[in-house]
Amino acid sequence: MEEKEMTLGQRIMAYRTKAHLSQDSLAELLEVSRQSVSKWETDASVPELGKLVRLCQVFGVSLDELVTGETTTAAPESQMTNIDPLQDMVTMAETLRSHRQKIAGIVLLAVGGIACLLRFGLILLVWPLLVLGLLCLVTKRVTGLGMAWLLWLAVVTMCYGFTSVNLLMVFHRYAYEALTVQLMIAWFLWLALIALVWITLRQFRSGKETLPGWPMIAVMFAVWFAVMLLYWYMFGLPVHLNVLSYLIGTVLVFLTVVRLKTDRKQR
Repeated sequence: MEEKEMTLGQRIMAYRTKAHLSQDSLAELLEVSRQSVSKWETDASVPELGKLVRLCQVFGVSLDELVTGETTTAAPESQMTNIDPLQDMVTMAETLRSHRQKIAGIVLLAVGGIACLLRFGLILLVWPLLVLGLLCLVTKRVTGLGMAWLLWLAVVTMCYGFTSVNLLMVFHRYAYEALTVQLMIAWFLWLALIALVWITLRQFRSGKETLPGWPMIAVMFAVWFAVMLLYWYMFGLPVHLNVLSYLIGTVLVFLTVVRLKTDRKQR
């Protein structure tokens, strides 16, 4: 297919492939999400002018070549000279960040593991450290949004394990006979959940967040089963924990289906 007959998205994909860049690497260079790059390449959206100029600098082509496929007579050497330093800077920064994340993962797993060895019951307190450490080791980037969801789940499970707070108490009439601390905590957890859902949807719509990768989805499934077995072993499996586990399971299945559809579109 000649370049003039290609769409803008097809040209971006062709130049990216020629430059031996992944969608993630190109997204790092342009300071956008991988989802944005995917939308450009599938012609679901068009880059703004500033991003088009950055794309030209990264690929070493003129704006006419990128947008229309028209080849210019003079080679843009000034653009070509900017490619290697820019890529080197991003690669070095990403490598350092990845090393720091791996070290943090090892430290978190070591602290959580030692605490569990000293006393098995402490696993109810340190399991968020274990999960976060595992995510740091198996995923490319642990986002603040993912850590917020992990913190919320940790607070919910710890409230159940160590207090009489559960999420369903806000729907029982007897709970409102007197204003208790447990009821206030339950409402706070619900408000935090609503805020997290709203922030998550907003981040995904803006393209600042992308879907979790398969390693992260696998870790979330493993943690879900492990926590269910742990609570069944230590406390039994009451109804309200069943409801929470069904909710989490539904979300995980939904993420898996969406991830499969997204990967199929990108092939």
